[in-house]
Amino acid sequence: AVEIVSPSDAPHQSWSEKLRRYQSMGVGELVRFDPEAHAGEPTLRIWDRVEGGLLERELGAGSHRSSVMGVRWVVAAADDHATSLRITQGGDSDALVLTRKEARQAAERRVLELEEELRRR
Repeated sequence: AVEIVSPSDAPHQSWSEKLRRYQSMGVGELVRFDPEAHAGEPTLRIWDRVEGGLLERELGAGSHRSSVMGVRWVVAAADDHATSLRITQGGDSDALVLTRKEARQAAERRVLELEEELRRR
């Protein structure tokens, strides 16, 4: 499960209550991303199912392997956002899955390259 913290989160439900719900649902991995975390608070938190419960990982800097999806979780810029939750293209890859905007820009650059190559021929 992935939870992106936003202003629209239900204020009546505490995080500990949500965590208990994820645990009771049998979630194998829980990723919580808070793009507006206060100073000193983590932007990214990850829990793994261990012996029937959710155990929070200790995270360092960099990317973090998903225990269930064959990708890595990364906090990096995307489009107009300074911090976004991203994934890599594979478990050992550092290459990020492109956003729609990034994919469109890459395709436009490739078209220009091909047009230039055709002009040279």
